Amino acid sequence: MSTSPNTDGTTPSSKPEMLHQEHKQPDRKIGLRSRLKHFTFAWFLSTMSTGGLALAIAETPHQFPGLHQIGLTLFILNIALFLLLCTCTALRFLYHTSHFLTSFLHPSESFFAGSFYLSLSVILAGIQTYGITHGPAYPWLIDAVYLLYWIYAGASLANSVFQYWIVIQRGKGIRPC
Repeated sequence: MSTSPNTDGTTPSSKPEMLHQEHKQPDRKIGLRSRLKHFTFAWFLSTMSTGGLALAIAETPHQFPGLHQIGLTLFILNIALFLLLCTCTALRFLYHTSHFLTSFLHPSESFFAGSFYLSLSVILAGIQTYGITHGPAYPWLIDAVYLLYWIYAGASLANSVFQYWIVIQRGKGIRPC
């Protein structure tokens, strides 16, 4: 069965290729600096889940040989991922300061700032679990966890008060429908 040519002289099978070629946009490379502009606190949800999985593995009641090493590996991976995300956040602050600061005022993006603090709490729980409870108990590590906890608690409390104060202040000018 032969195909009849279209009015422009092409066959129906070659027409989609032409459309694809006609609408092809030039390749533009987007740099790291441009991508960091849209790096948000929502990325810290990945460290919350990775650390939570490491904690769940450590507290599993039916252990088997090697499970502790799997959990410890996930915990170390979680710390590395957290440091990578903190580096990206710092670079976003350096390269796009105004965009970063307005993210704390954005109605939906600002609520993800808490995921940073929850990631810190998961890391502290991992230090407690893998460094003190199921690991070699160093006396200085216990004191360090106490200190880090109170620093975390103060920073987390200050963040939540500041964040909701901003949300309430910005919401005062909005009239209900």
